[in-house]
Amino acid sequence: MRDVDFLPQWYKDNTRRKLRVKRQYIALSIIFLIMIFSNAVASRKISRANADLTRSDTERGHAERFMVEFGRLNSRVSETRDAVTSVNRLKMEPDVANVLSELSTVVSGEIVLQSVELLSRNPVEETITDEADSPDAERFSVRLMGFAHRAGQVAELSAELESSATFGDVNLVYSKASAEGPAGSPAPSAQVSEQTSQKRFEFEVSCTVAIGNAIEQSDE
Repeated sequence: MRDVDFLPQWYKDNTRRKLRVKRQYIALSIIFLIMIFSNAVASRKISRANADLTRSDTERGHAERFMVEFGRLNSRVSETRDAVTSVNRLKMEPDVANVLSELSTVVSGEIVLQSVELLSRNPVEETITDEADSPDAERFSVRLMGFAHRAGQVAELSAELESSATFGDVNLVYSKASAEGPAGSPAPSAQVSEQTSQKRFEFEVSCTVAIGNAIEQSDE
């Protein structure tokens, strides 16, 4: 038995057309919702990017200010270092007046000095230590040459130099007897003028002179 369809063709066409329109409407609605969601995600990402860019600009500004301040501090450190170097150089210079004054106190009237030489430190002759390498431990050497009438006077001079706060590392280079005073020697004092025909002892003594803080600490 065959079914008989009494619906007209135009009705069927309208129904199919409405169904297609409904499907298209649903599809467009879905696409529209996807577009709205995508737009929201993109807007959020753009907002984050703008925030990151603003934060980067702020951090770059802080970094630039820090670099400027660091440059100023570095310049001040360089100026301070130069000033300290200049002060150390002044402290490393020996006080000749102080050395001569101390020698006039240490050397007795029975000893005649021919020469007093103030020499800079010779690094080859010294033991290299942390203290010797520091500017506050700079030392200069003094070489004394002269003569005395007794060998004991030379030993007494060495002991006086050793006990002095200005001198140190006293070394008796040589002491030898001679019948006459050295040529070109200055006139002896009144105490030794009566003994010019007696035996004399020529000597050479070397010692160091403390410079800078070494003198200040020894004075204390």
